[in-house]
Amino acid sequence: MIATRRLACWLTLLLIAAACSVAEAGDWRRWRGPHDDGTLAAGEAGDVFPPGDFGLERVWRRSLGPGYSGVAVAGGLAVTLFADPADGQDYVVALEAASGEERWRHRIDAGFRGRDGAEDGPLAWPTIDGDVVYALGPKGRLLALDLAGGRRLWSVELAQAFGGKQPHFGFTAAPLVAGEVLVVAAGGEGHAWIGLDKASGELRWATGDDWIEYHAPVLATLGGRRQVVGLSNTRLVGIEPADGTLLWSQRYGRRDRHSTAQVVPLPDDRLLVTAWPEVVVFRYRGAGEEPLEELWRNESLNGRLAVPVYHRGYLYGFAGSFLTCVDAATGEKAWKSRPPGGSGLIRVGDRLVIFGRGGEVVVVEATPEGYRERARLAVAEREGVTYPSFAGGMIFVRNTRDVAALRIGRAVAAEKPARPANAFEAFVREVEGARNRRALVDSFLRRQERFPIVEGELVHFVFHGRVEDVAIGGSMVPGYDEEELERIADTDLYYKTYRLEPGSRVEYYFAVDFEHRIPDPLNPRRLPYERGWWDFEVSEVALPGYARPPWVDAYRGARAGRLESFEHASDELGAAAEVTVYLPPGYDESDADYPLLVVVDPIWQQRGDLASVVDHRLEQGAAAPLVVAFVPPRSGWGGEQGGPSREGFARLLARELVGALEGRYRLRREASSRALLGHVANVADVLFAARSHPEVFAGAALLSIEWSPDRRDELFARLEGAPPARQTFFAGWNLYDREHRAGGVDLRSAGAALFDRLRRDGHRVLGGEARDASGWGSWRARAGEILAAFFPP
Repeated sequence: MIATRRLACWLTLLLIAAACSVAEAGDWRRWRGPHDDGTLAAGEAGDVFPPGDFGLERVWRRSLGPGYSGVAVAGGLAVTLFADPADGQDYVVALEAASGEERWRHRIDAGFRGRDGAEDGPLAWPTIDGDVVYALGPKGRLLALDLAGGRRLWSVELAQAFGGKQPHFGFTAAPLVAGEVLVVAAGGEGHAWIGLDKASGELRWATGDDWIEYHAPVLATLGGRRQVVGLSNTRLVGIEPADGTLLWSQRYGRRDRHSTAQVVPLPDDRLLVTAWPEVVVFRYRGAGEEPLEELWRNESLNGRLAVPVYHRGYLYGFAGSFLTCVDAATGEKAWKSRPPGGSGLIRVGDRLVIFGRGGEVVVVEATPEGYRERARLAVAEREGVTYPSFAGGMIFVRNTRDVAALRIGRAVAAEKPARPANAFEAFVREVEGARNRRALVDSFLRRQERFPIVEGELVHFVFHGRVEDVAIGGSMVPGYDEEELERIADTDLYYKTYRLEPGSRVEYYFAVDFEHRIPDPLNPRRLPYERGWWDFEVSEVALPGYARPPWVDAYRGARAGRLESFEHASDELGAAAEVTVYLPPGYDESDADYPLLVVVDPIWQQRGDLASVVDHRLEQGAAAPLVVAFVPPRSGWGGEQGGPSREGFARLLARELVGALEGRYRLRREASSRALLGHVANVADVLFAARSHPEVFAGAALLSIEWSPDRRDELFARLEGAPPARQTFFAGWNLYDREHRAGGVDLRSAGAALFDRLRRDGHRVLGGEARDASGWGSWRARAGEILAAFFPP
């Protein structure tokens, strides 16, 4: 019996080796490529990158529905998974690798709805083995399909058959072929990892009780033994692929949950694990209580979704969005670069291939000597979080809208510079052609009356100082990206020019040496940063024609209201949180009852200083005296995955909180004297509460609406049973509201769509678009309008 088991194991190892060395030559058949490490050796890739200059050429691009699955390539076909918005179904699709034409598609399941801002659609990469495609849908349906025509060979439901637990964002881990066994991270009790007969789908073995979310198993040779290396939220394990024997197990992270961790096989029995925010490198030293020796651990490569690649003693990956090179032996940083940005990379020979910021494919030398870019081409309108793949001399990339293929071509000759288009550009040219560059720069800076420099619709942002790296972030930069400033050689002057709309305003900051975010040192006009995750100041610039409301500035008058706080213990939610209340000037001396504004998120006072805006508007006689309550958002009331339910939060606001406030303060009792205010991520909760309880709230103010169209439609579908009532809404958005390029969320479009939808539903709708920035300058300005609209004197 023992001899039979050993023979089976050796046969499995031989089959695995044969599959890797022969069947996959020149293909990219699975997530992370033929070696499960994101690399393809020069001999496997062919002589695709010439030693001299070269360029990139787009062969084809086609639109595809949303999804985060990558592109597996074999047999002249490029296979991926996507959601088709036309019929609301998830599919496996095979495209002709040479042309992008669709060969076939096979339905997986009803469409999977994205969660917490993620887009809809499947997530797992397909795996191709021989003439079979294995595809795992986000709900747990595992399919085996004929590669040539998409015919189903077999299927199995992980949740029903093995108790697989669907992760919050859906099943994501790509299936792994190990000889005649298909290894799947199922995540069920006693079935954390399962081995299926790849030909029939029948269960061969199951092992482990670990909690698995988005961790993909890989093949690695450790101690001379070929084995499956799997991850869970806490442990790294070795598994015999033939029979599922657990060979070894060891904890790898410092936390109780590392849901996005991945493992990379390295030479010399080493394993790299991305245990965000750290990476850790182990050396396998044999079965035992501690089979892995920790070599080093740090945060040098802490890109959450980016898995590093190895080349000649160095690791290449992302620290945040910065491409970084690290010594694999010590973890010490060799270099860091802001370009090209992105979320993932692969290595082909001695070149790194990256799907970078803004939908550009970038080829970089894999060298510890520094960032050396060799080629760049824009292939899509936005980047993606899915890694590239490489097969047949072509690069394949995918975002949540498009899939494209490129090939290596001739270098494009640089265009001759045109005549300077503006005075600042003429100055730059003058400095570049001068010997006394520093003197010219110093003289130029002394002559400027204010920064940034405005020339009509052009705004030249300037940074002066000795730094390793400097970039700019802000309203005019798509998403929450940062774009590198250009340096005038042999000077300490950096600049970047943007064309802005006449009469508009933007907020911006500089990112210095990869870590420090600061306001413009040359510009004294400053505001708090818009979001809660960072606490720093930003600068602002307004073009001629922008009208700045006086209530945006801090109130310096003699009649200011006051703030006090109390803790509210919620019976509805079984949690307690602090509520801050603004009382208008004269409240204590009066016996009058006051209207009420409930503001979701105390950041409105902490950074937005809404009390100052109220003081301004009361002094101007533009609004009636009122009480303002600042309430934590839904996520601030405990619970999992973002806090309590939206319905529960709405009941908290309408029933408990208003009642608690009426018990403490003199408030008017009619709904026409009450309103809600929310912005960005809180808009959905505020709108839902207002529409669900028109007997309590006359309406709501909704600013910079942060949701995708499907989230909006889902919310309105849930509101179909809301009580019929005509309410008042203020839906406001900005010309320079953020666009999340990778995720496809455009706040400007979302605001306009919500405005139209509320008006079609018969409500009184105010607001509209302002020629302003996403940030506290605009939100304070709109707050003054909201006070006058909902609480007229």
